[in-house]
Amino acid sequence: MKRTYADKRNFAVTPEPTFATQVDDKGGPLTFVIQRHEASHLHFDFRLECDGALKSWAVPKGPSLDPTVKRAAIMVEDHPLDYADFEGRIPKGQYGGGEVILWDEGTYEPEGATGDRRRDEELVKRGLSEGKLSFTLYGSRLQGAFTLIRKGESENWLLIKRRDEFASTEDPTKIVSSVRTGRTAEDLRAGKRGQQMVRIPGAILAPIPPRLGVMVPKELPKPFTSELWTFEPKLDGIRALAIKDGPQVRIISRNGNEVSSRFPGVVSDLRALPHASFVLDGELVLLDQNGRPSFQSLMEAYHRGQAPADALHYYAFDLIYLDGYDLRRVSLSDRRAQLERVPLTRSLRLLETVDTDGEMLYDEAMRLGFEGIVGKRLDSKYREGAPSDDWVKIKGYHTEEFLICGFTMGFGSREHTFGALLLGRRDESGKLRFCGSVGGGLSEAQLIELKRLLEPLKVKNSPFDEPISTRGVPTFVRPELLAEVRFMSWTKDRRLRFPIFKRLRPDLQLGTAEPAPKPELATTGASESDAVLEALLEPGEELQLTIDGNPIRFTSLSKELWPGITKRDFVRYLASVSDIYLAHLRDRPVTFVRYPDGIGGEGFFQRHWEHRLPEFVETAKIFSQNNGKALDFVLCNNLASLLWFGQVAAIELHPWHSRVTTSPDAVGLGAQFDTLENLEESVLEYPDYLVCDLDPNIRSGLEKEGAEPELNEAGWRRTVEVAFGLKEMLDSLRLKSFVKTTGKTGLHVYLPLERHYDSTQVREVARTLGQHLMERMPGKITMEIRLNKRPNLVFFDANMNGRGKTLASAYSPRPVPGGRVSMPIAWEMLDQVHPDEFNIFTVPKLLATNGDEWHGILNARQLLAVGP
Repeated sequence: MKRTYADKRNFAVTPEPTFATQVDDKGGPLTFVIQRHEASHLHFDFRLECDGALKSWAVPKGPSLDPTVKRAAIMVEDHPLDYADFEGRIPKGQYGGGEVILWDEGTYEPEGATGDRRRDEELVKRGLSEGKLSFTLYGSRLQGAFTLIRKGESENWLLIKRRDEFASTEDPTKIVSSVRTGRTAEDLRAGKRGQQMVRIPGAILAPIPPRLGVMVPKELPKPFTSELWTFEPKLDGIRALAIKDGPQVRIISRNGNEVSSRFPGVVSDLRALPHASFVLDGELVLLDQNGRPSFQSLMEAYHRGQAPADALHYYAFDLIYLDGYDLRRVSLSDRRAQLERVPLTRSLRLLETVDTDGEMLYDEAMRLGFEGIVGKRLDSKYREGAPSDDWVKIKGYHTEEFLICGFTMGFGSREHTFGALLLGRRDESGKLRFCGSVGGGLSEAQLIELKRLLEPLKVKNSPFDEPISTRGVPTFVRPELLAEVRFMSWTKDRRLRFPIFKRLRPDLQLGTAEPAPKPELATTGASESDAVLEALLEPGEELQLTIDGNPIRFTSLSKELWPGITKRDFVRYLASVSDIYLAHLRDRPVTFVRYPDGIGGEGFFQRHWEHRLPEFVETAKIFSQNNGKALDFVLCNNLASLLWFGQVAAIELHPWHSRVTTSPDAVGLGAQFDTLENLEESVLEYPDYLVCDLDPNIRSGLEKEGAEPELNEAGWRRTVEVAFGLKEMLDSLRLKSFVKTTGKTGLHVYLPLERHYDSTQVREVARTLGQHLMERMPGKITMEIRLNKRPNLVFFDANMNGRGKTLASAYSPRPVPGGRVSMPIAWEMLDQVHPDEFNIFTVPKLLATNGDEWHGILNARQLLAVGP
């Protein structure tokens, strides 16, 4: 292809660059350029950097932002990397004679990008070879996801915009000027010189982008020190972009909401800055009397629409646009140097940073009561969207002990236990003060056991020496049990902020409370999982740990299981969510799906382990009709087993809908499964759930022939609509239901049951529900099994009910790019979320904040209107 490029050109005549003079590997992210080319016919040249050249396509009508429009793109010869800087006139009579301007430029990432340049180039080459390349552009005029699809075996491709926040019906090709110099083709013909580029590598002359998001840091468990990084305190305020474009000034929150009217003083000070245009990234902060940020006070002022002028500040920590230049592709150190030249005054402040020593700053931040610290690579570019490895945050959590003084009434899945624990602590005078309540972090086993321990301690009157207000009806107890609780900080009225229950502490004494008798509380493995997370911070391919007294060895920790996601990341996820994940797996035979070579390799569905199992992995001997004999089916009943699944790359865990245990609600059923007769009379024949698997067969149009539909907006919205229709029908039958994403394209709806119905009865009820739903929602769902008979419909699969049938567990990762997870969702939130929001990086944080939406699901067991 390089030879083809040279053969077509006379470099003694044309000013175009050659391959001979270029440096093939420029380093950094992969770049793209689009050139507006007025040759014999106007067209746009679309070029992607790959393998030391610019892969090039001629796009006659130019790119479109409309996902319904497919633009023809003819692949042409590779161009040298230096062509990305070419703007000028090609003499008439030469190949491509005419005017070329740099219409757009920036960087791009292929779908599944790892951040490793070599690996990302391999993804690009693979996509080009297979005839489908999906990627995300980070340009000045084009941003977001696009796909190139080859038509047959020719050089004819289609360039298609994918649906995202950057999709639009606006025609970007109406812009005819250069993104770098501001010149038009007419200016080139007239011999006009362009504006001089600002002398900062990566700065691009461009208008303020119409859509801007903030760069999001990943969370790390502990601070570190590095000469490549700078660190700053994490402020407890409202993250916001401050935008000035001529006389117009806007303050936009990280969620895209304009909040300018709430902070008129800040707006006035921004308008007074001696710059025509800029975009600052920073935090709106209200300082308390001790000079520390107070989020609670800020929110109170926000809702009042006013704040004390001398206490409210906008702390700027980044500059991403200045006076006509987009700085998002400029290194942080250079952006910071420009920011320090901006004369911030009055309510505008510059957030101070500390280079290298993150550990020192973290200790100081904790001493002063800050929320934590943020670390940023000095060479990092500004990238909106998904959390970036170039920015990290280390939050400060406190762990302390509190007296359990009561509990509130539970609802929904907790109606048979309690909602939250009421916590207290004695002050210096010995008075018992209310410190707030905690409901997060409690497993089903803990709820049941704590309720048992608290029942004999109940008292009529409040033990607190002050009146208290609680959500829900309180029941008070003698304050004899101590709870260890993790929390973010104290509110100004001395309540815990973001508390999470960790464990009981029968070994400690707090204040004047006597130590409790040593209660046997169900273990969750919480302290063990913390130790695992700590150990995983250490570098290396291998790791040897002891978990609950059991040795377990991890190998190949840097192997990628998903593009850009390693086995270390996967094991870290399992440890982070272990107590909640295990609650949905315990005592259930598990089908596990192993991907030893990552999701790009072959997947192995297994119910048994052909080799010697570790001693800590429990099994149940169950008759297999396929094999005609009893086999050992694997269970996942403890932390060590869950992490062992991580070591063998079992990405997906699919538990049975029934359990091997009879207690407490199926004592009369058998617990032997070694023969067909015993199995059919056993507890495994009586499921805990009726399940409705909603699977959209609605295609995006970008799938390869024969491939399953990929996640797309139309399919997702139709599935949500069907799910709400199903819930409405179930509500009319007074049947409780719970919903979760599948982690792929659909939804799973679960109905918890009393174990009174065998699998055949449950399947028949599911089929009846599906048939009634088809009548209520004609033309939207189907129960037709054959894939080609259900186009553009949501498949209601009742056949996933039955002995030995499985679905991906709640919180199981799935083998799709990004590491998506099957996530329980509150019904009232279902139409406000998207499956892409839930992955192995985001789910642990959501659980730490909100707890398990399916917590205690089996406490909602119910009867059906069928036999026995």
